Amino acid sequence: MVTTLITLEDINKLINDGNQELKGQINSLSETVNEAKKEINHINNKYRDIEKENSLLKNKILNLENKLKKYNIVIYWVKESDKGPVEDTLSTIEEKLEFQTSLSALGHLSSNSLITT
Repeated sequence: MVTTLITLEDINKLINDGNQELKGQINSLSETVNEAKKEINHINNKYRDIEKENSLLKNKILNLENKLKKYNIVIYWVKESDKGPVEDTLSTIEEKLEFQTSLSALGHLSSNSLITT
């Protein structure tokens, strides 16, 4: 017959050891959470910076478009297209004005050049 005698000191030691282990785990988790918070703040700051830069770039694009529109030729009954390719715009002009443009002669087309034949 085996008997063990567990004393109050043994129980307190087990509790203290368990508490120390839990405290260590809690401290480790706390450090991990603090690191994650720092990283989230860093990411939020980058996001705000990118938003500001994006807004500035959008304003620059709008200003450039408005400046370039000063030099545009207005052709009534031809709708302005923001996204349409040059060929679509030229084919519409050909239809409306009943003449041919030379797309092959355009080569490197700039926004201010239009070569017609």
